[in-house]
Amino acid sequence: MRRFTCLCCFIFYAYLSAHAQDSTKNKYSELTEAQLKDSLKEFEKEFSDLFFPKKSYFLVGMDYLSNNVYFGRKDSVASPYITPSVGYYHKSGLHINASASYLPVSGENRFDLFTVEAGYGYKSQHVEFSVNAYQYFFNNDSYNVESEIKQNAILLFGYNLGFIKPVVEGIFNFGNRADYGASFALEHSFYALDYALSITPTVTAYGSTQNYYNSYYKLRRYSGTRIKRLIGRGYSVSAYVENASQFKILDYEIGIPVSYIYKKFTFTFIPTYAIPQHPSVVDITFKGLLTSITISDRFREKLSNSFFGNVGVAYKL
Repeated sequence: MRRFTCLCCFIFYAYLSAHAQDSTKNKYSELTEAQLKDSLKEFEKEFSDLFFPKKSYFLVGMDYLSNNVYFGRKDSVASPYITPSVGYYHKSGLHINASASYLPVSGENRFDLFTVEAGYGYKSQHVEFSVNAYQYFFNNDSYNVESEIKQNAILLFGYNLGFIKPVVEGIFNFGNRADYGASFALEHSFYALDYALSITPTVTAYGSTQNYYNSYYKLRRYSGTRIKRLIGRGYSVSAYVENASQFKILDYEIGIPVSYIYKKFTFTFIPTYAIPQHPSVVDITFKGLLTSITISDRFREKLSNSFFGNVGVAYKL
């Protein structure tokens, strides 16, 4: 079965490469080498303009996320999101976007998160740069592992070497205590269907401090409503993550973002496999509200690999 899967992947890769090469050959076979280089540069520019356009526009979209996984961490209950969004993208590279994430889980049906995001993006033939800032408004009952993050800022820099594209991110989270993180990714894009289809296999390593995760354990994981469902009304629970301010590698992720552009529509599918690292040590205390009973425990959390996906469609106005 493994050999069959590898063979299929090889055939699909060969098809994409051959198709892209054949399309280029048919379109540019009559050009000189210098003209060919100029034409390919122009084509790359046109493709880049789909994401960093020379004209301002509005973008409305709808996304479905099968489960919210952050740095390999997730709640014991799945957090799928249906997220409509609307944004304005100025030709200068500036943009602003607003979205509302609905949680379609039985007994939890609600808008779990509202997000406002603004940023700037720049892309040339080789260089990609962006800076984005996010403001989060989580529902008081949210059990999202990010739910104690109030603001977030991400700086991204990528340089296309042709055969591979390294991408580095700086990540800053702000909540009860600030966190800093970083990621390093390697990616390469394959194109087909006259460059309307792009497939970008990506491998990423994420590292961060975990003050946000400590706040999640203290305020969300064992919140009043949830603990009443588990052990009744007679106890309160407090928990905290040891060494939450220590920076460490949190997970490795393998993703294959797929994008297809048809006229003013953009369809995306992003399957991701997350492999968490360095499980946290958690101290937890159960205290009786009507008795003097207090039970303390210390455990290393059990982390599991996660496969999740994001499917979306966007329309340019």
